[in-house]
Amino acid sequence: MKTRWSLWAAAIAAVLMVQPESSESANILAVFPFCSRSHNNIYSTITKALASRGHTFTVITSQPLASPPPNYKQIDVNSLVARHLNVFTSTDEKMGILSMFSKLKDMTDDICRSVLNHPEVQKLIHQNPPEKYDLILMTNFFGECFYGFAHIYKVPMILISPGGPMPSTYGATGNIVLPSAVSNTVFGFDDRMTFPQRIINTLTSVGFFTYYYHYVMPNMYSVMKEVFGENIPKISELENYVSLVLLNHHFSLNGAHPLVPNLIEVGGLQVKPPQELPKELKQFLDGAGKDGVIYFSLGSVLKSANFPTETRDEFIAAFSELKQRVLWKWEGESPLPGQPKNLRLEKWLPQQDLLAHPNVKLFITHGGLLSFQEATNRGVPLIGIPYFADQSTNMQKVVNLKLGTKLDAANLTKENILNAINEVLGNPVYSTNMKNIHKIIADQRDHPLDRAVYWVEYVLRHNGAKHLRPAAADLRWYQLYMFDIFFVLVVIPLVVFIAISYVMIKLIKKLCKSKKKPDSSSKKNQ
Repeated sequence: MKTRWSLWAAAIAAVLMVQPESSESANILAVFPFCSRSHNNIYSTITKALASRGHTFTVITSQPLASPPPNYKQIDVNSLVARHLNVFTSTDEKMGILSMFSKLKDMTDDICRSVLNHPEVQKLIHQNPPEKYDLILMTNFFGECFYGFAHIYKVPMILISPGGPMPSTYGATGNIVLPSAVSNTVFGFDDRMTFPQRIINTLTSVGFFTYYYHYVMPNMYSVMKEVFGENIPKISELENYVSLVLLNHHFSLNGAHPLVPNLIEVGGLQVKPPQELPKELKQFLDGAGKDGVIYFSLGSVLKSANFPTETRDEFIAAFSELKQRVLWKWEGESPLPGQPKNLRLEKWLPQQDLLAHPNVKLFITHGGLLSFQEATNRGVPLIGIPYFADQSTNMQKVVNLKLGTKLDAANLTKENILNAINEVLGNPVYSTNMKNIHKIIADQRDHPLDRAVYWVEYVLRHNGAKHLRPAAADLRWYQLYMFDIFFVLVVIPLVVFIAISYVMIKLIKKLCKSKKKPDSSSKKNQ
C-alpha cells in the first residue's frame, strides 16, 4: 500500500515538473460564503495550491483556514452562516425535496443580504480607488448574488462546483443537458432511466429550472440592487463574466455527460496520498486482525449524535453482534449506554487516511459526493444512508455499480443494519467491483488538482479565455432548444395549413349548398 502511494506521489510530482510555468502572480478574489467543511475541502484545496504558486488571495469564507498562507487574507462570515448549516444536521428523517428547496431559498435570501452587508465585504464593494483583482473564484452553490463583484472589477469568474452542477451552471457555460439522458441529482435516478422515470425527471427538471430562475434568482437580484445599486446588470448578463467551471465530477462515478470546453471535470481533487495515522488510532486498526474494521461517518454536516435514542440503540445492538471492530464518528458524549468493546467513538477522524488502511473493510456513510469519491479512491465498499440533496443519487450509483448497498433512513433497525453489513462483507463482488472502479479512477493523465490549477492559470494567461465559451451560452432557452425554429417551421405552417383547410372546406360546403338549391327549385317547377 505504501509503495503504491509513493509511486502515485512521484507521478504527481513528475506532472508538476512538466506543467507550464505559473502565470504571472495574480490577485484573486474568492467568494465562498456558504460552505460546509466538506465543500471547503474543495475550495481551500484549490486556493492553497494556487497560493503556493505565488498568487495572492482575498477569501470570503464561512470556513476560515486555521493556518492560512502568508499571501492569503480571509474575511470570516461564519457567524452569519453557521445557523443555516445547522438546518441540515438532523438525522430524524429524510428531508423532502420541497422542504429542502424552501430551506435553501430562505437560506439564500438571508446569506446574500447579510454577507454582502458585512463591513469587510462592503469595503470590497465601495473602496475608492478600488483594489485591482485579476480573477474571481466563485461558488456555484446559490451564489449568483455575488456575481456583482465581477461587474465592479471587470474581471472573469471561475465557478467551482463542490457537489455537482446547479441549474444555472450549465446555462452559464452553454452546456446542453437533456433530462432524457441526465438525471436530476435529487431523485436518485440512474442516467439510463425508464420511460416513467424520464417523465418524472423531465417534469422535475423543468420545475426546478422554473423555480430557480423565476423565484430564487429574482430574489437574489433584488438583494444585489440593494447592495450594488440599481444599475447592476441582470444576473443573466453577469453570467457573461463566467469563463470556466471546475466541476467536482468524474465520469466513472457521476456518468458520462456531454461537456463543453469551459466545463472541466476535476472530481476527487481533494484526495491526497495517505498520511500516518495517530498512534492510538493506528493501534486500533492494526489490532483488528483479519476481521477488519467498519468505519461509520455521516460527514461534516449531518450529526450521528442527533440520531433519535431508539435509532442510536439499534446501531449499538447491531455493532455488538459483529466480530469486526467499529470506528464511529460520534459528536456527542461518550461512552454510550450499552457500548460494546468492539466499538470506538471519535468526534472527528482523518477520513482519507483511515480509508487507506488495509484493515478497513467497509464504510457506512451518508452518501455525500466527497465520501463517495474518497471511498472509491481507496477501494472500500459502501453502505449508504442518504438523507437529502445528491445523496440518494450517489447511493443509487453505488447500488447500480454493485459497490455496496443502501439503507432507508426511516427504517434503521438492528436487523436491517446487520443484513446490509453481512451482505457487503459476505459477498466478494462488492470488494472486487470497488477495486475495479478504483483502477478506472486512478487511470488519469494528470491529477485532478493539477488540472484545476492549470485551467485557472489558463484563464489568467488568456484574459478570460472567451474562446472557450460556446455560442449556446449566449442563446435564450427557447433559442437553445429550438422552440423558435419549431414555431417557424412547424407551428406556423401547421396553423396556416389548418386555416387554409378550414376556409377551403367552408367554401366547398357553400358551393355544394348553392348547387343543391337550383336542383331543388327545378324539381318543384316540374
